Amino acid sequence: MTVSAKYWTLLELRDKVREDMDLQEETFISDNELNSVANEAIDQAEQEVHTLYEDYFLTDVKIPLVSGVEKYDLPGKIYAHKIRRLVFEDGSRVYKVTRIGDWKKFERKAIEGIHSSSTLYDWFLVNDSQGKPQINLVPKSHDTSFSVTISAANSAIDFIDDDAAWIVALPVGTYTDPVALAAAATFVMNTSGTTQTHLVSYDAQTMKFTFANLSGAVLSLPWATGPSFATNSRAAFGFGATDLAGLLQYTGIYEVLGARVTCWYMRQANRLEVDSDILDIPEAANFVLRFMKNRVWEKEQNPMLQQGVASLEQERMLMVTTLAAMVPDAENNIEPDFTMYEEMS
Repeated sequence: MTVSAKYWTLLELRDKVREDMDLQEETFISDNELNSVANEAIDQAEQEVHTLYEDYFLTDVKIPLVSGVEKYDLPGKIYAHKIRRLVFEDGSRVYKVTRIGDWKKFERKAIEGIHSSSTLYDWFLVNDSQGKPQINLVPKSHDTSFSVTISAANSAIDFIDDDAAWIVALPVGTYTDPVALAAAATFVMNTSGTTQTHLVSYDAQTMKFTFANLSGAVLSLPWATGPSFATNSRAAFGFGATDLAGLLQYTGIYEVLGARVTCWYMRQANRLEVDSDILDIPEAANFVLRFMKNRVWEKEQNPMLQQGVASLEQERMLMVTTLAAMVPDAENNIEPDFTMYEEMS
């Protein structure tokens, strides 16, 4: 029988601490303080996770390329710039984008900047803007993954929500970033006059757009019979000519990127900000709870704090032991690291 892991919410963690320490009526430590302490504990647990189990938070994002552009932002939730691999895909070609070794990347970049002889991409990391590290492709991109031109002829989006049927127009222009197109659609829908809150989002893993009504009970997209059918604006978002009704969100049926670079990376652990946020390291739950309780004892100068410190180290050891014993995908063979040989070639 499979036993599912318990994913604690922030509210559950806080309530557990208050219940175990009989703090339900106490106000000397606030919920905000407990939230902050919980995230401190997650910071420490996250370090253990990334040390012991490299692929625990493995995920990917599809980076849309723009012709002539060489620098691309790292994923927003990447942990310590840890990129596992970059893979170029365009439907007919798939290959590893090789990291350029430290001792030759500058010459390679300069040569490609003059001659642009290579049709294959390599990369290295640059960090020339505070808080904004980037992937530098060599040579600069000769592909464009996403390009949608919105004109007066194809700008209409029509939708129906709790308030009424609406027709809005996207700002005209050429969009090479699907996130920017999603933001433009969200803005015009929410400034249409409706009292509802709508969100158009782009998923960088599935490469699809989603339309959602976040506050109401009705959302219809008349892609087959409304004005958007005639203007074909639905195609920009990967939808077919079908009326959509009965749900509060709809995801396009087509991937909207052509050529792209898939970035496999280690993401950060989830930080807890609202009560429904979950601790996504279930193996660390007892460590986080003990850490929170110790901070309460520290604040109230409880003589039990020393015992709590010892208990915290025991919970840390248990967490580390559990993580060290985990075997991803029933496979314990470690992929050899040939980076040194690649950099010497």
